[in-house]
Amino acid sequence: MKYMNDKLKSLFTVVDIIEGRTKFQKLVYILKCKKLEFHFDFIYYYYGPYSSTLQLTIDELVDENFIDEKRTSSSYLYYLKSDNKPEEDPEISRNRDLIKQINEMDIKNLELISTFFYLDEMGISDENLLKYRCSILKPNLTDRLEEMFKTYLELKAAEKN
Repeated sequence: MKYMNDKLKSLFTVVDIIEGRTKFQKLVYILKCKKLEFHFDFIYYYYGPYSSTLQLTIDELVDENFIDEKRTSSSYLYYLKSDNKPEEDPEISRNRDLIKQINEMDIKNLELISTFFYLDEMGISDENLLKYRCSILKPNLTDRLEEMFKTYLELKAAEKN
């Protein structure tokens, strides 16, 4: 588990804040789909892929006072405690731009994109079927479907560094 803690800590060498539990989950899931070494198991849940072990690991980092979890009116903010400096992970450092890009995305967009990745991981690769299944799973987000499918394809095609 220490390896996973260190890997998560190293995300904070790239981003200052991760806004929300859901965004934290989606960020790690998409990075895992891009073949970065995150060894969390994910299931499909209300807002897309979710890992209880990832949440437990995040909670551990909060309990260890390595990162702070601040509750806002609508979400949680995760950031480094001021006296902590994580070690840089070479894989995280090489994928700095990708991590920043994902972290800057709107949470609803990440919900769709991570669902596309999840369906693809489940063996659904046909474009029309992916869109159809995603529209069933995310009926409240169909207005973003086409645009986020393009973003999903761009992320999927981007080379892991």
